[in-house]
Amino acid sequence: MRRGCSPTPLKLSNEPDGDWNMLIAPPDYAVLVKTVRVEAKRRSVALPKIYGPGTSTLAALRDYLREPNVALSILDNIDVLSVHGWDNPNKRNRFLDLDALFADLRNLGRAPELAVTEYGLARPEPADTSDRMNVKTRSPENVANTPYFASISARDLMRFYAKGIGTVIHWEFHDQSWGKASFGLLDEKGNERPIYRTMREISEYLAIARPQRIDGTTAAESFVARRTGHDDLWSVNSSRDPMDVVFTDRTKAVGAPSTKLLPCRGQEGKAGLTLPPWSVVSSPIARP
Repeated sequence: MRRGCSPTPLKLSNEPDGDWNMLIAPPDYAVLVKTVRVEAKRRSVALPKIYGPGTSTLAALRDYLREPNVALSILDNIDVLSVHGWDNPNKRNRFLDLDALFADLRNLGRAPELAVTEYGLARPEPADTSDRMNVKTRSPENVANTPYFASISARDLMRFYAKGIGTVIHWEFHDQSWGKASFGLLDEKGNERPIYRTMREISEYLAIARPQRIDGTTAAESFVARRTGHDDLWSVNSSRDPMDVVFTDRTKAVGAPSTKLLPCRGQEGKAGLTLPPWSVVSSPIARP
């Protein structure tokens, strides 16, 4: 800040739940955030947005907010509720934890903006315990170097947006030479992985189109981005086989027509899209 930089946003800790390099009890973190705000006001310092607490997983964030009084103190002194959206290969699905977190927040009477400040897949197929399927390792045959990994990473990214997450930051951009993992969009030599092109396409769309929101559909791998003028359908095929996304007319209980998206394989002559294996495809669609 003394050199004219204006950092935004600001995190006061990284994974304070003790999963990595520090352990800050929730009551202590609540005092920390409040004290920073009081001291900044005393010194007439304009703070950037404070993101926190930045726990290692969604399950850890639920534990961090378990005590209502402490949780309210934290929520009332941060600008954006942040969490790391890593998968838990040996634990419950992270999207179930996200749904449970939203229920916790409703019970607390709060609806904060929520950001995933580290996102990645460590082991996309938990049942496969081979080194190839472990992105925490680094080798030419690692799953991180495949179009399959790119497609499921994009699918889960869109799932986060469809759940109402405002910001998702992929970890990481470039594998460092001293590292051991393969999380980067670029490998340690700077070569683009398939995931780089996929994430770039989605990021460019979000930056240019600025959709109001992204909704999930009745198809687990299809999403609708709502924006002025028309909507855009984003479909992900995480299979080695081509996939058809078929449009069929359905009727709601109240009689209003709607569009239901059904993914199926091997059906020709249907209105819709055919996705190549391990691909992400977007297309404008008319509103029902």
